[in-house]
Parts: sequence; structure tokens; C-alpha cells
Amino acid sequence: MSYVQRDFSTALSSKDVAEFYRAIRRFVMIVIFAAPLDSFYQYMQELLSLEWRAWMSEYLLSSYFSNRAYFDLKMDGKVDNPDQRICEDVYSFVKNSVEIIALFSGKFLSVIGFAGVLWTIAPELVYFLVVYATFGTLVTVKGFGGRLTSLKFKALQREAEFRYSLVRVRDNVESIAFYGGESHEAATTKDFLVSMVENVRELIVWNRHLSLFNNIYEFSMIIVPSIIVAPRYFSGQVQFGVISQTGYAFHKILAALSVIVFKFDSISGLAVQTERLEALLSALETHTGDVRVMKRYFGRTSASLGLAADEDREDISLLNISGPVPTGNIKREVGPGLIMRDVSIIPPNSQCVLYHDLNLQLSFGESLLVMGPSGCGKSSLLRAVAGLWSRGTGSIQSPLSSDTFFLPQKPYMPLGSLRDQLLFPSNANVCSYSSDSDLHEALKEVALDGLPARFGGLDAVHDWSDTLSSGEQQRLAFARLFLHCPKVAFLDEASSALDAGNEARLYAILSKKLATYVSVGHRTALVKHHTYVLEFKDDRSWSLCTRDVFGIPS
Repeated sequence: MSYVQRDFSTALSSKDVAEFYRAIRRFVMIVIFAAPLDSFYQYMQELLSLEWRAWMSEYLLSSYFSNRAYFDLKMDGKVDNPDQRICEDVYSFVKNSVEIIALFSGKFLSVIGFAGVLWTIAPELVYFLVVYATFGTLVTVKGFGGRLTSLKFKALQREAEFRYSLVRVRDNVESIAFYGGESHEAATTKDFLVSMVENVRELIVWNRHLSLFNNIYEFSMIIVPSIIVAPRYFSGQVQFGVISQTGYAFHKILAALSVIVFKFDSISGLAVQTERLEALLSALETHTGDVRVMKRYFGRTSASLGLAADEDREDISLLNISGPVPTGNIKREVGPGLIMRDVSIIPPNSQCVLYHDLNLQLSFGESLLVMGPSGCGKSSLLRAVAGLWSRGTGSIQSPLSSDTFFLPQKPYMPLGSLRDQLLFPSNANVCSYSSDSDLHEALKEVALDGLPARFGGLDAVHDWSDTLSSGEQQRLAFARLFLHCPKVAFLDEASSALDAGNEARLYAILSKKLATYVSVGHRTALVKHHTYVLEFKDDRSWSLCTRDVFGIPS
């Protein structure tokens, strides 16, 4: 291009018609080859970005859902908005990375290609460009780098917080409406908006400063090549076209050597995205390493409430102990039963010891009801058994997750059809399902046999968490439990939204289908459906007893 431009300008200045049209023909030939190559070059960049993003997103998702890393990251609280990092930051990271790799590669080739051209015309311009580009790069990095990178990091974080505040409103519209909390939510969301806007406003100011420096840096060099080469043209040492060729080569090399100056906005954005993704990757890798050491097993069975020294009752303090808090993790063992030996449980990000030296044993065919006032830590027992909480001391023996099933108080309704709700979390573990009639039978057992007709069949897709009431969701969760027919089930207030009649009927079915289960609940009516009761008291003690203590024969 530079040589054609040189010949073209020289032919014009010398009024050489033949050379002029020869230069035109050469230019057309170059365009014929250059235009498709440039388009293909852009196509390859976009394709590489897509493949890279797909690979990286899949890798992060696999790590995120491996060994409950998503739960541990939430509990740890050190990595904010992993969803944004996986969705938006990965996209921006790979896009900017490919662009910058292509940019640096192209600029490197430009330096190689045009340095020889410029050296043959005016070697002093090559030295000048190296010094000038070094100066511009240092000013940009030292003067603007730290501040712009910090502001962009905050911008991503505050945009994520603003978006998350709106997502929370969408996920809790009914509760907010019942409370009449629109004003509070509006004020809270606007606070996030104000914080985001203030940061972006400061970022715009600093971008203005950088743009001003870039303009001065670039514009001051426009006439430098002409000033250097013009005396040689006037003396007849070079042709007129050499002036334009020199300017072309000069600015190509200037753009190549000053890539950090001119593209600092993209480079600083890439630095922020890299930092956020690196933090997520480090957290996931750390979690994976911890899991390998802990050998975590989480869905558990049950085994034998062996009461210490054959006593009917045993009182142990539930307390915030004074002195040093135990450190380490609860040991995990796989075995035929739920056995807890000297277990102390410490919630994540807390120094409170919920249980101290807890010992119990549940045998096959026995069931346990955990009762007590709200906030005493009943559900924490299930979290420890499930492996969600691991800090503490002692050991827990329980079967593998494939033999157990957990029902939380608020059932999770995944995206998908009614069939998907019943078969969640895994078709492979559903043992009571061979045809659609089994699904209809499971719905009939929980008094939801009208759902398929009501919503358009088993394959109807709805937002089930909004479509079904809390009671219907809990009954559907029981149907899910019956279909999976585990050896042991853990129920965390899984019938709290049900009326007494439905609750009694479902527990009657449960006691026939499952030999062993552990429930957390408030209602004393549940006692008759369990072998033992673990009851927490207001004075922070707990008692382990058989149900005959409540006047119900064993």
C-alpha cells in the first residue's frame, strides 16, 4: 500500500499518465486480495472468541457446580457475583484478549514491515519514534493506569450490585407487595444506582483526561515526517511520493509502538476482567483442593439412636463457648448409619459453636424428629450431615448421597416441565419410575393428581415456583421423594406450609415407604411419626428421648 501510494502521488505530481494508471491497476489488485483477507481475519477473531468463551464457560460451570462450590462460595462471601463473572466477564475477557492479541501481532508485523521502509528514507525518524513512544507509554501507565483500572473494577462490581438488587425484587415480588415495601426497595435500588453513577462519572472524567493526552500525543506528530523529509524533496534528493510514503510508514510505526497509549482503555478493561476471573478461578481451585483433602460425603442415611449408658434422656449444652473456638473440619466417614461422635459445629464466617460434643446414633428402621424454638440451630444439624457446613470437630458417619434424599423447607423448582419437577435432581436415581403412570400415581399420593390436567400435561413448562403455592410445592417435593425411594430421607420443615391433615397423611405414607428418616419440625403432632425426639430448650440445652416421653407409645 505504501509503495502504491508513493507511485500514485509521484505520478500525479509529474503528470505521468501511464504511471498513474499503472499505480491504479496495482491498487485494484491489492484490494482484490486484501479485502477478503481482512474479512477472513475478522471472522477468525470472532470464531476464536466464541470457541474460547464456550470452553472457558464450560470449565467454570463444571468447577462451579462441582462438590457444591457454588454453595461454599456463597457462604465464604469473598467472591462477589460469580454469575456475572461467568456470563459477562468471560465474554469481555475473551473478546478483548483476542482483539489485543491480534492487535499486538498486527502492530509487531507493522513495525517489521515499515521500519525498513522508514530506515531507508530517514533513519533519525526511527530513533525518534522509539523515544517518543516510550515516553507516551510511561506517562499513560504511570499517570492513568492505576486510577483507571481501579475505577473499572469498581464499575463492574457496582453494576453487578445494581443488577442484583433488581433481581432480588423480581424474585420476591409477592413478599414485597404484601409488606407494601415498594418505597424501601425503590430507595435501596436507587442507592445502588447512585453509587454506580458516581463511579462511572469519575471514570468518564479520567477517560477525558486520557483522551486529551492521546490527542496531544497523536496530533503533535502529524507534520513531523513532512518536516524531516521536505528539505530532501526541495533539494531533489527524493521524489514527491516519498513524502506521503514516509508519513504513512511513520504513523504505522507510531501506532504500533504506541499501542498501549492508544488502546489503554481496552487493556485496562482486560486487566480488570482478568483479575475478577482469576479470583473466581483461585476460589474454585482452592475449594477443589479442600474437597480432595476432606473427602466430603454429603447425602446421608441413618442408623441407631444409641442413648448413652442406656439412658432415656441426655442433656448437653448448646452454647457459645468461651475461650478458643475449635479449628479444623468435621471428619467424614462412609458407613451404614448416621453416627455423630463428639461433634461440634461452627457456622461459616462465625465464631459461634452451635453444638459441643454431640453424640448420637440412629439405626435402620428408626426415625428422629428435631424440635425446638426458632433460631436454635435445628437445621444446622442437617447442614452438617449433608456436608454443607464442615467447620468444627468430631466425626460424622453416613451413607453415600445416592442412598439419601434431602427435602428443604422451600423446595427448589428447576426450569422445565412438570415431569422435570418430579424427576429432579436426577433421572438415574429414580427407582419408582418406569412410565408416566408412575408419575401420575406419585401425584395422586400427594393429592396433586389434578396438576397435569390443570396445566396441560406432564410436559407443560411453567415457572413452577410462581405457579404453585407453597403447600403445593411441598407436596410435589414429597412426590419427588417417593419416586426416588431413598434408603434415608432428611426433611427440614418440609411440611411447614401444609395443613394438619395433609401433613399427617404424607407422614403416614413416608413411614410406610421409608424405614429411616430425620425431620426438623415445630408441631408436636409430628412426634407420633418418629421413634426419637431431639428437643432443644430455651435454656440452650437439648434432650434426646424416645417418643413415649410425650405420651405416645413406642
